Amino acid sequence: MPREEPNGYKCTATLIAPRWLVTAAHCFRDSLKPDKWVVNLRRHGIILQEDETVVRYAHRIIIHPGYNGFKPWNHTTPWLWRKEHDIALVELNAPVQESESVQPVCLPVDADYWPPKGTLCRVAGWGVTLDRTQSRHFLREVALPVVDRKQCQTWFTDREIGQTQLCAGYERGARDACSGDSGGPLVTRNGSQWILVGIVSTGVGCAKPRQPGIYTAVAPYLTWINEQAGL
Repeated sequence: MPREEPNGYKCTATLIAPRWLVTAAHCFRDSLKPDKWVVNLRRHGIILQEDETVVRYAHRIIIHPGYNGFKPWNHTTPWLWRKEHDIALVELNAPVQESESVQPVCLPVDADYWPPKGTLCRVAGWGVTLDRTQSRHFLREVALPVVDRKQCQTWFTDREIGQTQLCAGYERGARDACSGDSGGPLVTRNGSQWILVGIVSTGVGCAKPRQPGIYTAVAPYLTWINEQAGL
């Protein structure tokens, strides 16, 4: 969240190592300066800061070099050019100690991993529950199935779904990530582990029929993540 707004909220991010978070690049549209951002972990509510909240500050923000969302564009600019590679890393000013309630999520084991069609995932955040409503005061989560990319493309006739984008949601709509959930995790369970497979990126409205959420797939960026974060 912006450092100057202690009760404000901008985006969600995911802890992947004691000093590293992964989130969406578009979250930093307002500022790329690390000193403008503060990170709250183990926080359930937005308005009141609980005693157990762990606070860290951004030391470094790394935007994927392929992301074009901050560059000038107009109505003729392809949608995918602006939206693809929507991923960023945040290095914290100090490591986060693992506890029962604060633990890094696992990354996919290889760059070719792709959750099969129908895989039930969970997405979490403090975003709005429906279009144009206020953000929820407490963290929420929802279960969503992965949508086959070809099927997703047939539903989005006005835009190209990229090879590094993943769709998740129901054909009937009704459940979805929404405004304010940007950067949040899309995870799936593998035994006792939660695997980060996507990052909340974009969509058309919220929870509309045949308009699933569009996520940045994590696996294609494993090499970049490991190189930048030294994992």
